[in-house]
Amino acid sequence: MTTTVTLEVDVPVDKLPDIADVKWVSATFDLCQRSVLDAIQEGYLPATKIGNSYAINPIDAVRLWGPRLHRRAVKSNTNN
Repeated sequence: MTTTVTLEVDVPVDKLPDIADVKWVSATFDLCQRSVLDAIQEGYLPATKIGNSYAINPIDAVRLWGPRLHRRAVKSNTNN
């Protein structure tokens, strides 16, 4: 039995960079850089290695960690 869950997360796509790096992803989604690198190495986050860095499509990061943004927004709204 397979269950599919779709999460709607409002992310202003026009404000995303064309290409992101590990530092941007970790700062945007409040993650440590090691978590981002682990996701890349385990195949959860597609990325292209360029020299010592990774080029990441920010949309892929939103798909993976977008719910974190939603939870942070909801939490900050309930604290106000």
